[in-house]
Formats: sequence, structure tokens, C-alpha cells
Amino acid sequence: MAVNEDQQNEKIGGAIVWISWIFFALKFIGITSLVALVVLFFIHKPLWIAPIIGVGLFLIYRLGWRLVWAFIGLVSKSQVPKPRASQSRISKPPVSYDPAKQEPVIRASICTGEKVAGFKDIEGGHFTEVMLIRTDADLKHFMNMYGLEEVKTEY
Repeated sequence: MAVNEDQQNEKIGGAIVWISWIFFALKFIGITSLVALVVLFFIHKPLWIAPIIGVGLFLIYRLGWRLVWAFIGLVSKSQVPKPRASQSRISKPPVSYDPAKQEPVIRASICTGEKVAGFKDIEGGHFTEVMLIRTDADLKHFMNMYGLEEVKTEY
């Protein structure tokens, strides 16, 4: 259920960003068109050109920012060191698991809904955190990493 909420929140956030860009574009085009209208009036040119100038300046503005962000992306990618073979994404589990002494558990908060996967000592009850579970894919990854078939949830 948390996955659906996350996807829903992501869609809402995307819609808000899209709407804010529309309002920004309209303001930008409106202001530049008004400035162009005044300039065209004083130099005795046809006034119908003003909205075209506004749209053109907005397109130049957007293209300029896209080029800037593309350059920033290229620069940041070139500065990130490439992972060595020992640092690959498929790695050994970060915490050792002894089935004789520990049991796999997901601790879920009643208040926040946060879920953390880990291992609980059978004798002392000490919980060792392994990873945060945000989606079903995270849970599957945890289970595959340790070869588990089932994990109980504690609240």
C-alpha cells in the first residue's frame, strides 16, 4: 500500500511542478511581450510582433537552461569515479546472518509506517538493522540477499 501512496505522491508532485512551469512560462511571455510592445510602439513597428518576441525569448531562455544543466550533468558525471569490480551493485550482505541464533524480522512503526528489515537475536531479542524497506522490491531484495523465503513483521 505504501508503494501506491508513493507513486500517487510522485504523480501529484510532478503535476504541481508542471503547473508551476506553465504559470512561469505565461508570466515570462507576458512580461517580455509587454516590454517588446512598448519598444515596438516607440520605434513605430507593427505591434503584433510583440507576442512572437515573447515566445521566442522564452524558448531561448529554456534552451539556455537546458544547455547549462546538460553541461553540469556532463561535468558531474566525469568527476564521479567509476566503481571498481569490488564495489559493484551485487555485493555480499552487509550483516552476517546466523539462522541458529537469529530470525529475520521486519520492524514496522505503527505511527509512521516506516519498515526496517533486520535480524533479531532469538535469546536476547537484540535487533540488528540491515536496510530500510520502502517498496516490495526492497523486501524482495532483502529476502534474495539472505536466501529467505518468509519474514515475519513486528509492530
